[in-house]
Amino acid sequence: MSEAQKTPAAKWRQEGQADPHGDHYNCQRAALTLGEYTDDELANGVFLHGNEPLNINALLRKTPGYHSAIVWLTAAKDRIRWLSRSLEESAAREQALQLRLNEADQYLDDLKAQLAQLSAIGELIVSQDNRCTDQPLFAVMEKRGIPTLDTHDHDRIEWVETESGDYCLADDTKARRLEALHQGHRDTPGWERYAMKDVDVFVTACFTEQGCKDFLLRDGHNHRRPFIYAFGSYRNGEYQAVRNSLKAMASPAHPAVSGASERCREIPGTSGMRLNMLANQGE
Repeated sequence: MSEAQKTPAAKWRQEGQADPHGDHYNCQRAALTLGEYTDDELANGVFLHGNEPLNINALLRKTPGYHSAIVWLTAAKDRIRWLSRSLEESAAREQALQLRLNEADQYLDDLKAQLAQLSAIGELIVSQDNRCTDQPLFAVMEKRGIPTLDTHDHDRIEWVETESGDYCLADDTKARRLEALHQGHRDTPGWERYAMKDVDVFVTACFTEQGCKDFLLRDGHNHRRPFIYAFGSYRNGEYQAVRNSLKAMASPAHPAVSGASERCREIPGTSGMRLNMLANQGE
């Protein structure tokens, strides 16, 4: 049956009007006329007695179970109206529940996608080389030069051009010439000499070494001599709790999970400072 051929439950509802009977049918089935009868019993009663002539004697004697035809028909009218409204209310509740179910399904799909990413991190935590460090926090570091005195510990001498306003560094050849003039106590107009000391500066941190490598692929060009270092997390309960949660999300089917809880390359309570430095510098 097409949409045009379907009969609505109530035209007033379809036209957006108020219920002409108000709240009269906003009640329980038992509150209706002949409400003690089930729907089937009422249907049978109307079928059998809905067209009977009035029995005055039974009515006056109040014979148990006797109801006039008008009572049966009134009860049928009320029951149909009540069932119609109940059905519409049930349909509305079902539609609202379906909408909530659809939203819940979408939320679960989004949650599964997020958990898949976290599970992948957990599998890397389980399978990675921990650089002989207990529950390491992997960090991207970079070398940053700071000016110091040439009479103190320093790594190199830099010559900076100061006249043009560009403050560019001298190339190797120019720097050697300027340094020779300086050592000969000659003037170097337009150039300033700086003793520089390289210090390690924190850039960002990751739960896995692979996370640091991915970061360097995206942003390594913005950092000077970057490298990866594994810091220990001794007594860092917050970090360890999150890291252990990620480990727990690793798939049970992952080889590292089924074989061992984590690769045997960590020593409890250690930071592995020198070992990490050697490993990251390729020594």
